[in-house]
Amino acid sequence: MEPLWRTALALTGDPAQAHRLTAQALARHGDSRDAYFTLYRRFLSPFRRWRRPVVAGRRSRREWAAAVGLRHDEWSAENVADLLGWRVAKVGRLAADASAASASVVEETPQGLETGPIRELVESYRKRRFAAACAGVVGTVTALFLAALLLSPEAPRRAEYPPPSEPYVRPTLARDLPTGPGVAVRYAYRLVDRYNETGYQDSWAVVTASGERRVLAGLRGDLLKVSHDGRKIAHHDSEKSELTLMDVTSGWTKRLPLQADRFGGLTLDFSLDGRYVAFQADEDPIAVMDLRHPEKLVTYPDEMITSWTSRGLMTMDDDRENGWLRRPDGSKKRIDTYLADPVLVSSDGSMYAHADDREPEVYLGSLDGDGMDRTITLKDDNVLGVERWVGSSAVIVSMHHGGYRLIDVRTGKVRPIEIDEGGYPEVVFGKL
Repeated sequence: MEPLWRTALALTGDPAQAHRLTAQALARHGDSRDAYFTLYRRFLSPFRRWRRPVVAGRRSRREWAAAVGLRHDEWSAENVADLLGWRVAKVGRLAADASAASASVVEETPQGLETGPIRELVESYRKRRFAAACAGVVGTVTALFLAALLLSPEAPRRAEYPPPSEPYVRPTLARDLPTGPGVAVRYAYRLVDRYNETGYQDSWAVVTASGERRVLAGLRGDLLKVSHDGRKIAHHDSEKSELTLMDVTSGWTKRLPLQADRFGGLTLDFSLDGRYVAFQADEDPIAVMDLRHPEKLVTYPDEMITSWTSRGLMTMDDDRENGWLRRPDGSKKRIDTYLADPVLVSSDGSMYAHADDREPEVYLGSLDGDGMDRTITLKDDNVLGVERWVGSSAVIVSMHHGGYRLIDVRTGKVRPIEIDEGGYPEVVFGKL
């Protein structure tokens, strides 16, 4: 415990914060090597405010963490590069001129460590995790019980299946998406039809603003996006290596060859007005298409897509050192580098939202320095991820046990989003 605490003290320079950081790492991994990685990652998180010691000087938080890892914990340059997402050569350059200041911080501290407060914090954190795990077990057992009840031979016949003497009636879903000036997609969802009783297995269906449900003909790929105004749809099929762009108001469709890995290999997003679409496949450059002039394609090499705002596209360098605001006129402006972590930015570019996988907290922060950072904790379930912003006043989050919540960032009020297909694993929101 004490070596881990001394590392936390070298990072923060504050015994009280070192206690908290150590307890959080121990609660998750115990006194093991994995606890060190957790300790460093929590210190590097932009959503937690840790102070740095005076000896850190003007070093950034990542540079100071690298110095502590190299000099105090004697990590290899490869391990530090893996932790920070840097190239090994860059860590090597930093090691050449990094001081031993991190070691001096520990040498000035008392040799004895009172472990009682840390153990109390560890127990507190473990109880919270245990309570969340118990809730998950109860939910799983309940689901298994209901499944056994419905599948047992003694169970009554389900109402949606007609008697054998009657002809089977296919569910009423229109096949093609209508087009017209008033058509807009409210949300889309992927049909889960294990036995293909509908004939639409793994297809995507949409719900229009008027409440009509339609199946997108021939689109059975892994990724689908809807623009904020509900008028544009983008779909990628990894088996066909094809990207399809659709305008539901005019019926315009364009198909592009695009090869990307099935699992997380493609990042794609529409601008807020639906005019532009940005996409990036695997390690390829970012490509931005003006849908009014689809023959023109602008590329940005060595950058990653972060989020669209009303002011342009936010991107990040591959080495996560610089963030950029790419405007439609071709100009760019540097932005805060801590957007290197996976966050979603509000439409006016003033705030960001982030949630750790299967944790109850949603972190909200200010980008322009005018607002206050805050954490909103959901009490009934853990968060699976932040799905999108609704303007600049609310965010939509998906929940671990299904369903979606709308969080008002001004008041902190949380309410469920009432959609009939909330139980489907993949729901994509459009015009809300």
